[in-house]
Amino acid sequence: MLNLTSAQKALLAGEHSYANLLTIKLSSGFLRFTDAPHDIEFGAKYLSGIWIKCPSFQVDGKPKINEVNFKLSAVSPEVHAVFFNQSWLNRKVSVQRIFFNQEMTVQLALQLWEGLLINRDGSESINEASIELSAASIWADFKAARGRRTNEASQQLFFPNDKGFEFSGLVRKDIPWGKPTS
Repeated sequence: MLNLTSAQKALLAGEHSYANLLTIKLSSGFLRFTDAPHDIEFGAKYLSGIWIKCPSFQVDGKPKINEVNFKLSAVSPEVHAVFFNQSWLNRKVSVQRIFFNQEMTVQLALQLWEGLLINRDGSESINEASIELSAASIWADFKAARGRRTNEASQQLFFPNDKGFEFSGLVRKDIPWGKPTS
């Protein structure tokens, strides 16, 4: 349940506009994008025109294990450099929604979603080049067994130079450990 002030409730009940903010935390810093038609300054600069498709979010009080896809323009040098040249797997992703009043001043910010990058896929056509990022909610690790995890971040804690799990998040099927394959 959200604890809103009376002014915030009045804002949401009346005419207002909003924008979604996407933040991707990388080892080299942050990527920040908005689905608004213009750049937004909200603690940092969020670039417009790169986040092509914002998923729909339903906020409720229950933790959910879900996967969300983010479509970004691959024409952007920032996106291209990061997702084709750097380590991006298991990086933190968050989405906020900010609400504006009539004067376009931010009056309310809500955290909509938080998770980790688990997959990427690129596509291109004559008119567009895009990268589709998949991220799993932060609750996804609760399904995992306790102890060591089979992901790059966990492996890097114990063996900093090992790249054995660099692409483990790209596998889309379960691996039957200790079971004969048919």
